[in-house]
Amino acid sequence: MLTQVQQNQWLFKADIWRIFSTCFSYPENEAVANIQQFGKELQPHSTIIPETLPLFRFLQRASLHSTLETEYSQLFIQGNIPLSETAYHPSIDIYSELSAFYQAFGVQPISGDAPDTLAYELEFLGVLCVKVALSQNTEQREIAFSAYLEFVRNHLLPMVEKLHERLSENFPEAIYTQLTEYLLNLLRNENRALSLN
Repeated sequence: MLTQVQQNQWLFKADIWRIFSTCFSYPENEAVANIQQFGKELQPHSTIIPETLPLFRFLQRASLHSTLETEYSQLFIQGNIPLSETAYHPSIDIYSELSAFYQAFGVQPISGDAPDTLAYELEFLGVLCVKVALSQNTEQREIAFSAYLEFVRNHLLPMVEKLHERLSENFPEAIYTQLTEYLLNLLRNENRALSLN
């Protein structure tokens, strides 16, 4: 069993991935307001993962909704910046790999949702964190932990590296460039830290 501190760390990570997932979904006013409130509630706990502090500061911007909405439309809807893993790894059968992950952990994509979008994959990463935190035995925890590490390494980290590179080259001042930088740093830290375990 995990200690209470370890369990809290995994649940905190789940919340962080949920915030990022919401940021990379279409930024509806209510959703942005919810993550801003959620960020206020979580910020006092940022000592759990100090690298999250820039994210919490980012979430407190007064004009966050309008900025995210405008940029999301310009970059991801009208622009040429994709938010799907298949766009960055076209030679790999991403859908089969993702389907296997999702099925193994009881996640069913909503009809019409692309299971390879950054938002969906971040949401799934949060599910894996909850599975690790609430696992009833060592075997369940090790399975969820292994899947979490593999998902970070083989899916999210490579995709976010390429997304951030593309945003940095084409839109260095964009708020989403900054957001992907925060996300990339957290994913790299996770990969490093968990590889030591």
